[in-house]
Amino acid sequence: SLGYYNLLEAVQFYYATTWWLYKLFEKGIAGFYGTVLPKQRWRVRAGKKLSWQIDGESSNIENILPNMKTDIIIDNIQVAHRTVIDTKFTSISPKAGSVATMIKRASSPQTIGKHSQDS
Repeated sequence: SLGYYNLLEAVQFYYATTWWLYKLFEKGIAGFYGTVLPKQRWRVRAGKKLSWQIDGESSNIENILPNMKTDIIIDNIQVAHRTVIDTKFTSISPKAGSVATMIKRASSPQTIGKHSQDS
């Protein structure tokens, strides 16, 4: 069977790669809108943290409310209209699947001892 550290490294690599691809996808979508929408009418921002609009602040409220971080915000400057886009990225590899699937596949008797180029 696979050693604990090999499996741990595989899971860490999977998460790091997936996070990087997700951020690249998010920036690509923001870059697309930032390029095709006229700048004199539209403002495009990616990964902006939004603050809650609080009328009367009670003690410690900033520790109670969750953070809001958007993927993409598109503001129409002329009519003061905001569109928030939540990007969804799924793996581009049909073999990748979830971490549970990856672990199951990696520890199955058919794949133990195989090199990645053999699969």
